[in-house]
Amino acid sequence: MNLKDLQYFYDLCQLQSYTEVAKQHKVSQPSISYAIKRLEESFNCKLIHHDPSHRSFKLTPQGQILLKHTELILPEVISTRKEINRSLAQYSTVGFPPIIIQYLFAVLNEKDKFDFLKRYALSAVAPWSY
Repeated sequence: MNLKDLQYFYDLCQLQSYTEVAKQHKVSQPSISYAIKRLEESFNCKLIHHDPSHRSFKLTPQGQILLKHTELILPEVISTRKEINRSLAQYSTVGFPPIIIQYLFAVLNEKDKFDFLKRYALSAVAPWSY
């Protein structure tokens, strides 16, 4: 089981269509089916009951339990990712050789983007010493 499997399961419950979930995630329909199968194997139970006569499905009681918890888990994971990405963005460091910096500043200055550099980047730029 992985987070992507849970996301597919959640989206399948919301959209009620393997085709739509596959389109939304830009994957094949069998990928969605395999993800559901992995979840079922992971929890050792059926999560979805398929009705072949109507080409529809219903959640089993265990599927309903998983959906309830998935609705809590996924927003927390998304929030955690955003928080981690923000923390990484605050401490990102980029280094360039002096010749590249001269070229980069010249190009940005021509495009009136130099104000951004003055405000955010120049305080961190230090010439390399040989």
